[in-house]
Amino acid sequence: MKLKDTCYIFSYGGLGEFLFQLDFAKRLELSGDFKIILVTRKNYTLFNELIHGSNLQETKLVSAPGIHFYIKGTSIVYRAFFNSVWVVNAFDVKHYRLMSLGLYNVLALFGGRVLLYAKDRRLLSKNIYYIPRDEKEMIWKRNVRANQIISSNLPVEAKNFPVLSFQVKPPLKKNYIHIHPVASIRERSYPPKKLIELVKLLTVNQDVLITYTPKEREWYLSSSEMEELASIPRVQIICQFLKPDVLMGYIKSSDVFCTMDTGLLWMALFLQKETVCFDIFTDYEWNPEPYGDTVIRLCHEYDESGASLFKKKREYEDGTFFESMYLITPQEAYGAVKNLSKK
Repeated sequence: MKLKDTCYIFSYGGLGEFLFQLDFAKRLELSGDFKIILVTRKNYTLFNELIHGSNLQETKLVSAPGIHFYIKGTSIVYRAFFNSVWVVNAFDVKHYRLMSLGLYNVLALFGGRVLLYAKDRRLLSKNIYYIPRDEKEMIWKRNVRANQIISSNLPVEAKNFPVLSFQVKPPLKKNYIHIHPVASIRERSYPPKKLIELVKLLTVNQDVLITYTPKEREWYLSSSEMEELASIPRVQIICQFLKPDVLMGYIKSSDVFCTMDTGLLWMALFLQKETVCFDIFTDYEWNPEPYGDTVIRLCHEYDESGASLFKKKREYEDGTFFESMYLITPQEAYGAVKNLSKK
């Protein structure tokens, strides 16, 4: 029996990037050619729960924080000297750490093969492959192209979407709009005063579920804002650290999901849930449009004078926010939710 080749997928980032890499791993699993190992620098517990709650069967997660990441890299180089090894950085980034560039070069020198999602060819070796992005294609289609470089046995089902699925039990029986109003920092989140106005618009005809963690509540809402939000009829607030399967249950069973976080957006994509993404104007890699017919992305990329709002912050009376996020009106968001509710 032929031994399977080994494919290491390096994970540097957060939830969104990791989900994208799980999609890559599932497609590669369907080829049947590889033993797949995801190497992560952080969020091991969360990522491990995602893997165990998914339909991945032959993918293993290894934790390698800090210096252990480069120790693991050394062992991969040693393995490549004797066996067939691929290393994949399955995410589009503008630059790589100097240590990572060195690792890729040494790995290629010892016979390993490297696949990078990058637009520029910084490393020149016959064993280093690049996947350029196509801004008109769905982001998962780039994973298909990458898999076709690594495996010649990619079956038809590995070229569809979604191939990655999760075990989800809808925790609520009623119809509702689910809003997760916070991102990684307050400046990227939807302003609380605007959130309250949006919720009042929605609850005229619809129940609304709002989720955030206790830590997020501390920096996101004032006491008065929290009280006003909780006093609105037909609103349910869940302030908890939710496990992935529980959070996905809330997302999946909602009529429409609203998020400010691209990681949760990608989670909703895999769940095939209608989603309104409130976004800021940043680099393409964090705004990998098009998303498809189930997603409406709201973002103001230019102000009224036509000036770019790229990564631009501004101090408002209710705090500092990215202008591209702050300019999204509750009426605009309400219209997007209603448009998706009709589908």
